[in-house]
Amino acid sequence: MFERISMTSCYYDWLPEFGNDKVIIAVGEYNLSEKFWLQFFESVKELKSYRDMYSKDYQNSGIRLFICKGLKYNSTELKSIINKYGM
Repeated sequence: MFERISMTSCYYDWLPEFGNDKVIIAVGEYNLSEKFWLQFFESVKELKSYRDMYSKDYQNSGIRLFICKGLKYNSTELKSIINKYGM
């Protein structure tokens, strides 16, 4: 079964309960690099990036996909961090 997490708006309110042994596919804005995700995971590998070549802000438009392993927090701790920083 797949679990979903969103760090936008207040969707983190429905964050499911899970331990730190999950493998997570992170989808983030183009400006979020591996360095950002390494705050939360032991291992991060970029899978693919997509840019919107028609955007006025080409440098920052698009998304990146990452495989993330070794979550440094459980779901309760992660929810608290997301809420604190308003991600």
